[in-house]
Amino acid sequence: MTIFIRCDGGAKLGTGHIIRQLMIAKELKRIIQTEIEFLMKDVPEGISRVEKVGIGAGGLTQYEFVSIGLPAFIICENVQHQYELANWFENKGALINLGMGEHISEEIIAFRIKELLNNHVKRQKMSKTAKMLCDGKGLKRTVNKILEVLQ
Repeated sequence: MTIFIRCDGGAKLGTGHIIRQLMIAKELKRIIQTEIEFLMKDVPEGISRVEKVGIGAGGLTQYEFVSIGLPAFIICENVQHQYELANWFENKGALINLGMGEHISEEIIAFRIKELLNNHVKRQKMSKTAKMLCDGKGLKRTVNKILEVLQ
């Protein structure tokens, strides 16, 4: 089993996010004893197999995980719209919202991940549901709608 963690940073973003994700990975590897891989900037194609699980923040990463059907956990920053979106995806069955990062313990995170890693059927269902929610054609629909309004 492989867990993917979304991890971006750099001169503009800073390195705080990377450091937090490295610490999360270290602790998860210790507790769960599984493979950890990091995703940077764009989620690569070919990782949508349901034997893999993602972990990411509550921003655009949610859409990336859903668009490729990757069962994933979302840990939200202290931003209400991230939390609401993560709840929406969770209620649909596509992702698992672990809540605001400042309010969730490492033990709960590890427990929830172990729980999903041991439930292949749930991961399959999450993957299938996610793929139905996001067809990857939103940009095309947006451009078409803009062009329609401009005509």
